[in-house]
Amino acid sequence: MKITKLFIIVILLFLTRCDLLTNPPGSNSPLEKTVTKDKIEYKLTIPKNEFGLQDSLKITFKVTNKSLIPREFDFSNIQQFGFRLTNKFNRTVLYYPTIVSPALSSFNLYPGKSKTYSVSYILKDLNGQYISKEDYFLHAYLLDQNLPEVMLPVKVM
Repeated sequence: MKITKLFIIVILLFLTRCDLLTNPPGSNSPLEKTVTKDKIEYKLTIPKNEFGLQDSLKITFKVTNKSLIPREFDFSNIQQFGFRLTNKFNRTVLYYPTIVSPALSSFNLYPGKSKTYSVSYILKDLNGQYISKEDYFLHAYLLDQNLPEVMLPVKVM
């Protein structure tokens, strides 16, 4: 019995240590967060959690229908995906889209199907100035109240 417990502890330590070696704390490994609402999965992915001012913020947002029925998403604009970057005071420093084109749009998601949005955005505000070097929260969502919002922390160095 003692040998079995010892063996399990050694295996757990080995697995934990291997994970720390491949993804050490503070590393620039890809980050993702998934939120599910009404059997629809919303997944936000970024390639790393730390960005330099010269980097582009690359965002992937994927919506997947995990239900057994088709779902329709309606929008009052051509743009369907949006994001905002907020600081610790919840002040928005960047957002997308900056201009909307008024024209109805929609998409259907059949069971098991997905729709993916990808955006690359420079870290400059609407005045063309680089944002401050600090910690932020990236909020990604479908526009026109097609909730929920998915959020990840990012750092600009």
